[in-house]
Amino acid sequence: MPTDPPPPRGSEPVAPDSPSPAPRWTAEPAPAWTTPAGEPARPAYDPLATPPTDQGPYPPDDDAEPPTEYGLLTRLGAEAFGTFALVLVVVGTLLYGTTFFNTPSELGALGTSLAAGLALIGLYGAFVHVSGAHLNPAVSVASAIAGRITAVDAAFYVVAQLIGGALAATVLYATIPVQLATMAGADGPAGFLAKTANGWGEASALSVLSSGQVEFGLVAALLVETLGSAILVGVVLAGRPSARSATAVGATYGALILLAAPITGGGFNPARSTAVALLSIGSGAPAIGQLWLFWVAPLVGGMLAGLAKLAFGLRERAPLGTVPDLDEDAEAREV
Repeated sequence: MPTDPPPPRGSEPVAPDSPSPAPRWTAEPAPAWTTPAGEPARPAYDPLATPPTDQGPYPPDDDAEPPTEYGLLTRLGAEAFGTFALVLVVVGTLLYGTTFFNTPSELGALGTSLAAGLALIGLYGAFVHVSGAHLNPAVSVASAIAGRITAVDAAFYVVAQLIGGALAATVLYATIPVQLATMAGADGPAGFLAKTANGWGEASALSVLSSGQVEFGLVAALLVETLGSAILVGVVLAGRPSARSATAVGATYGALILLAAPITGGGFNPARSTAVALLSIGSGAPAIGQLWLFWVAPLVGGMLAGLAKLAFGLRERAPLGTVPDLDEDAEAREV
């Protein structure tokens, strides 16, 4: 005898007083990511894909601002002005901070190192998002090796830094009263400015303090300047360019100047050494003849730091004219 097929599941009659069955949960599509009018949509992050800017394996941050692009002239202007301000503070403090002692005394070295560190903290924080705030040829050369900037940009950076440093030394030269130079026993303003030049041997602070009885030689000066520059540049390259690194960079610079003050006067920056040496020509000081060391040592130290970054760190290739500006969360994700 034929039987009727069973009713479809879910079509059974429901008693009037029985509660209605709970609706089955259905997934709704996630809302599409939207951008302000006129801006392209942001692609989904794929951790296995190479970032489009080759910045490294850093996840995108929805709260981070996009990198700001600056032209080459703007970056060169930042480097020239920043180096001008740094050399003005470092040399000016050493020039007038030791006037009453007539020697590069330890009190003057302490004041110079403190002023240099504070100045670099402020300048680095102000210009790191524009040009990277190198303010030092050794940092620019190391940044080119590490891939942060191109070699051509590094060469332009060095020229801008030399111009800024020379202008700062010229301004200080113009402020030196002739009477003050005479009272200090110097041969005019050039001789008075030469007291702030970097040097070794008879030009070292120890030789001046001991009246030539004791002095630091070439080997000591070469080691201190090379290793100190490597440490300074290494601190700069250790993190991504960010204002949060300003304190570490400035404190390192100030401490190194305090260490090297009695040995070489604390160079670590060819732009600073060159500016003073050029304006000391004709004073009888050995600054211009010893200038080569304050180019060779910082550049070698910077190259060592750049090669170490290249060998043991992530090679950075920022787009031309772009300096990454990461917030705290983005930097915390660095490996």
